[in-house]
Amino acid sequence: MALSHNSEKINIFFSLASAHEDRDLFDKLRKHLSNLRRLGLIEIWYDSASSAGHNFKDIIKAYISQADIIVLLVSADFVDSEQCFTVEMPYADEQHLSKNVPIIPVLLSPADLQDSPLERFSPLPQNGRPITTWENLDLALTEVAQGIHRVVNEIASRISHILPGRQPQFPLSNLTYRPNPFFTDRDDTLEALH
Repeated sequence: MALSHNSEKINIFFSLASAHEDRDLFDKLRKHLSNLRRLGLIEIWYDSASSAGHNFKDIIKAYISQADIIVLLVSADFVDSEQCFTVEMPYADEQHLSKNVPIIPVLLSPADLQDSPLERFSPLPQNGRPITTWENLDLALTEVAQGIHRVVNEIASRISHILPGRQPQFPLSNLTYRPNPFFTDRDDTLEALH
């Protein structure tokens, strides 16, 4: 697990299609994660949060490379999206394999995932039932938020094992500036130091 040591929060990157329905569900999920944000435990990154005028693929790769958790918001639009399926998902998988970064697929709406790379991950909601098929949308989103919260707690627990005898206090840093997602080309040096 490669936690972003220069980060004061656990960084969660959300990969989602540009479809209006997916964006609406993402906005609602962010509200369900508000408590974690308010406590200073997490920071949420997603493709629309990047600034215009830069190389978009490089920006996304920088965000994903610094993510401690990667959440894939899966729908038929996600599966159909070239950006999600051919840029973000393969790079996320690379981070998962090389740095043990957790990938959490969240089933927004029904989609055929048979024979896709997503089959090997355990999705949320835990029953494998897409969020849009639930009678109570808030109940489904609460279950997803609780699943993400469990992973955040697991990462915090791993940090406490890295720092024996001390429980990490959040935020992990009191720097007034957010980490620069464009700070790259130091992976080899950081790996050698580690």
